[in-house]
Amino acid sequence: MATDVFVYTGGKQKVPKDVVWARIDSSVKVIGPIAFKDCENLKYVEFSEGLERISSYAFSCCKSLQYVRLPSCTRKIGLGAFENCIAMKYLVLNYGLEQISQSSFSGCCLLEYVCIPSTVVHLGSYAFVDCIALKEVALNQGLTKIHHGTFQWCDALKVIGVPFTVKSIAEDAIPETAIKDRTNASEFWREVYLKVQEIADEEETKEIARRRSTITTARVSAADLTIQTNAARPEIPEWQRQDRRKTTGTTTTKALHSTTTTIIKERDGLQREVNSLRSQVENLTSMFDLLNGVVGKLQLQLEAVSLQGKETQGQLQQVIKENNSNRKVPEYITRNKTRSTNNSRHATTTGATGVDSDLQVRESVIMLTEKLDQVMSMVQTQGYETRSELQYLKADRPRYEDDEVTPRTVTVTQQELSDEESDSFDHNDDDDEDDDDEKSFFE
Repeated sequence: MATDVFVYTGGKQKVPKDVVWARIDSSVKVIGPIAFKDCENLKYVEFSEGLERISSYAFSCCKSLQYVRLPSCTRKIGLGAFENCIAMKYLVLNYGLEQISQSSFSGCCLLEYVCIPSTVVHLGSYAFVDCIALKEVALNQGLTKIHHGTFQWCDALKVIGVPFTVKSIAEDAIPETAIKDRTNASEFWREVYLKVQEIADEEETKEIARRRSTITTARVSAADLTIQTNAARPEIPEWQRQDRRKTTGTTTTKALHSTTTTIIKERDGLQREVNSLRSQVENLTSMFDLLNGVVGKLQLQLEAVSLQGKETQGQLQQVIKENNSNRKVPEYITRNKTRSTNNSRHATTTGATGVDSDLQVRESVIMLTEKLDQVMSMVQTQGYETRSELQYLKADRPRYEDDEVTPRTVTVTQQELSDEESDSFDHNDDDDEDDDDEKSFFE
């Protein structure tokens, strides 16, 4: 069951995790390692005179702890003693404090003011790292060096008073946005100190009055707790405790250094990737410009080819017209036309004598049939040749002298065919008449 006020008497005393209010007994000189670690309900701790050292991770991860006022007799704050106390608003460090170890107040998100007394000679690395609400820091004379990451990632830090005794400041110790005041460091320290004292006194008075009026004091016997602790586990020699503390501090330091190195390497890798992407974008931009130039040239070439194609098409049409105009009519067709004309004239003058004979009519019919078959076969052949020539001309290609072209023929019209038939008929009549004359002569 949770107690209202828990009195810590030191040694191997076991601290309940649900403690809300704790009081450090005046007999306690050292608060042991991880004594109040992970006491998430702990809100207030009363430190009594006589406390000389707070060991490593003594109040680590006390997420409800709001106020810390250390007595003037406290000399050292151990490694990560108040680490990740995310509700801590005010911190009062009195004269007499000499050493603030590594990561002592790291991750105190609500801490706004820090005033380091002049007795502090060592301020460890990453002591106030990631205190994102920290606004003002006052350093007093006594410090000679500010180590790596002491105030790293304190993004809200505006002013920090740095005395002239500080000769060395690490590169990542103070944010670049913070103003380093060296001229009025002592006056600035007094202002911040008074401000912190006033706010802390007011808040502590209210809290103490409220708590004392509502809760009862509970004490736990140190002897009983010592007996219970000894029964639970054997006593560890002092030299083993010291070795464990050293090992824990060394391991934590190595882990922090390795983590920092890893983060720096990742940052460098990301920067290299960004530079590579920028160079790729520049190369792609230049390639795009070259492609635009090539596309412009190709468009000009396509326009020139289109003009040449139109000119070539016109030349082909001209050649086809010339070929059609240069066709010649075969001589035998012209000769047949002349004979048909003569026969028609002869028929008009001589008449149709001797047709009454049946024999002559039969012979004439037979000869005309044979002649008609010959003419039809000739017309069919000429039609095939004419059709193939037309298909060849439709191929739309120019004709050269070396090409083998079939002889051009002209189709025989119906009128010409009728003229040729009449010519053949007239010749047959003439032959029949001659035969009749010869026959009558011999008779």
